[in-house]
Amino acid sequence: MNFNPSDIWSVAPEIGALVLALAVIVVELVITRREWVLQCIAAVGLIGIMALGVITAGSPAGLFNGSIATDGLASFLEVLLAAVALLAVLMSRDYFRGSGLRHGEYYALL
Repeated sequence: MNFNPSDIWSVAPEIGALVLALAVIVVELVITRREWVLQCIAAVGLIGIMALGVITAGSPAGLFNGSIATDGLASFLEVLLAAVALLAVLMSRDYFRGSGLRHGEYYALL
């Protein structure tokens, strides 16, 4: 199997989602448990994932020796799902108010 470093750029939105989930969990565990901080990190990260989805949209390609396929529909769905997750983050602000629940897991799972 030949590794092509340009294949990493094509899966950048997925890598961005993984990094965002890990960042939210680490920030909650190490730095702060304030909901608005975690919500801001999740919102900015999801906007970044949407931007990566738009930037990496292009011609159909098979990546990693055909293990992953990308095309216009996949890029559209990446952006759409990130937008839906962003709406869920913004709409869930009042849900957690005063509940005392941990917010990091929720935002990481979105």
